[in-house]
Amino acid sequence: MRVRPNDSSKPNRFRDPAQPRVMAMEEQVVREDATKIGRPTEADLDDIMRLQAANQPKHGGTLSADFSRSQIAAMMREMP
Repeated sequence: MRVRPNDSSKPNRFRDPAQPRVMAMEEQVVREDATKIGRPTEADLDDIMRLQAANQPKHGGTLSADFSRSQIAAMMREMP
């Protein structure tokens, strides 16, 4: 998946640091300031399944396994 800056008219060194940096990835827009890192929850399962499917070898990805929804849910419950 190619990631490109949404506003390529300004080089990064001139970007206003007070403004959130927006990057477009195909149809989705990701804001760097909105990224949250934490333990996955049940609400994340659909997105995890979509991400796993998109990264399978048949789609150009490099994952070597294809876990079921119940397997991923079990792994999430076992996380420390």
